[in-house]
Amino acid sequence: MGTSAQPLRLNKKVVVTTISIVTLVILAYSLITGGYQAFLEINAVSLVLAIAVYMISWLITALRLMFLHKKLGDNKIMPIHHYFYARLLGGLMAYLTPSAIGGEPARAYYLYKKLGGSYPKYLALVVYEVFYDVVVVCTIATGFALYALPLTIPVIIVGVGNLGIWIMLYGLFNNIVNPRQANPLISKILLFIEEKIVRRKTLLENGYSTFGLYFRKITRSMGLSSKLVVVLLTILSNITASLTIFIIGLTHVKTDPLVLFINSIVAFYYSSSLGAIPSPGGAMVIEYGLSITLDPAVVVISRTIMYYTVIISGFLILVRTGLSDRSK
Repeated sequence: MGTSAQPLRLNKKVVVTTISIVTLVILAYSLITGGYQAFLEINAVSLVLAIAVYMISWLITALRLMFLHKKLGDNKIMPIHHYFYARLLGGLMAYLTPSAIGGEPARAYYLYKKLGGSYPKYLALVVYEVFYDVVVVCTIATGFALYALPLTIPVIIVGVGNLGIWIMLYGLFNNIVNPRQANPLISKILLFIEEKIVRRKTLLENGYSTFGLYFRKITRSMGLSSKLVVVLLTILSNITASLTIFIIGLTHVKTDPLVLFINSIVAFYYSSSLGAIPSPGGAMVIEYGLSITLDPAVVVISRTIMYYTVIISGFLILVRTGLSDRSK
C-alpha cells in the first residue's frame, strides 16, 4: 500500500473466463427454469427505460462519493461525471473478481490519477464508502430474510458474517494511527500487523500509516447528519436499482404492481448481500438471491441488464480515460 499505485491491470484470460462463467450460468438458469422465453418477449421501451434507471442508481452513488470526498476536506472537488466514472470502474472490477466487494482499488486509482496526492488517501475514502454499502445492504437483507425462512438461510449467514467482518475492519482501520489506544483485541491485531507484516514490507509502511490517517480523518468529519445523508443516498440508490427489476417485471409477469415492487426491492437486497460470496462475477449466488422472490423470466432479464450494463460501461470508460494497463 504505497503512496502511489500501479495502473489498472486486466488479465485477458481472467476477463474472458469470468464473463464466460456468468454468461453460461445465466443461460443454464434460463434453460432450466424456462426463463429464456423472456428474451423472446423483450419490450424495447421497457428495456431502455430499465437500463436508464439502473444508470441513475449508479449516478446516485456518484453523488454519495462526491459528498464523502468533500467531507475528507479535499479542495479538489471534481465534476460529478468523474465520480460516476470512478463508481463504474469499481463496478467493472468488482464484476470481474470473485466478490461484489472488489472494486475499491479501481475507484481509488481513478481518483488518484485525476486528483493527484497519495493513493492510500483515496483508498481510505472508498473503503469508508463501501462500509456503508455493506452495513445498509446486509442489515436490510437480513431483516427481510427473517420472514422468508428457510430459503433465506444463506442470506442471513452471509449478511451477519459480512456485518461482523466489516465492523471489525472499521475498528481496525480507525485505530491504525494509535493502536495502543484501541480496545485490547483491536490493539493486539494492529500491533501484530505492524510487527509481522508492515515492517517486513517497508514499501507498505508509509502507505499503511497514510491510509490510517485519512480513514480516521473522514470518520471524525462525519457527524450524525452527514452519516444520515450517506445512509439515505445508499438506500435511494438501492431502491432505484430495484426499479430496474420492477420495470422488467411489469412486462414479463402478471401480478399486483405493489407486490412486484416490494419483491423487486427484497430481491435486490438478497442478491446484493449474497454477492459478497466469492464467485466469479457473482455467478449462481446473484441468481439465487433474485430467485427467492422473482419469476425466472424477471431474474434472467434483470441479471443480464445489471451485469452487462456495468461491464460494457466500465470498458468504455477504460478506453475513454486510457487508465488500463493491458496484461496477457
